Amino acid sequence: MDKTQKSYNQFAAKYNDKFSIYEPYQKQMNKYVSCFKEKSKILDVGCGSGLNSKIISEAGHKIIGFDFSESMIEIAKKNCPRGVFYVSTTENFNSSEMFDGICLSFIIVHLSDQDAYKLIDKVSRLLNPGGYLYISFMTGKQPGYETTSFSDSEIFFNYYKTEDIIEKFTRNGFSVESREIEPYTEKDGSTTEDVFLIFKRNL
Repeated sequence: MDKTQKSYNQFAAKYNDKFSIYEPYQKQMNKYVSCFKEKSKILDVGCGSGLNSKIISEAGHKIIGFDFSESMIEIAKKNCPRGVFYVSTTENFNSSEMFDGICLSFIIVHLSDQDAYKLIDKVSRLLNPGGYLYISFMTGKQPGYETTSFSDSEIFFNYYKTEDIIEKFTRNGFSVESREIEPYTEKDGSTTEDVFLIFKRNL
């Protein structure tokens, strides 16, 4: 188990407490949910404590989620009792199901560039034509291990260029439906940018 996984297992409750009331993320997820027809099936990749899954489920959709943190999955099952959740890494995750939506909320931020692009390729193939994919990430710093507002132990964070992510998806047959940026104040008082993108699969 690496340092990032250990940190999320240790501080899962603090993470849940902080982001369960964090309005900017709730606003973006509500916007994403509005894309779907009734009773769509959505995959939440790196679902954390199930906060996004809860919003999706309460909108009447079927949610399946996984995360590498056992502690996060325990909380997710309580936050979103109608969801189906299990423990898995992005590398080990496989599915024979197809989905109407795929949520990648701040998951690639814990992956290397290479692993992030492998994940994008993998999940892109699981999205039905006409389906919607949500991805959020940070930009503005160099990758490395950091403490956070919810974790006293270090977590690996990677930062991306927005145009690189958009180019990756457009090459995979997606079009950009929405693009928004929100400032985020770091623990040390510095500011980075949270990027929120919604793509539609055209192929």
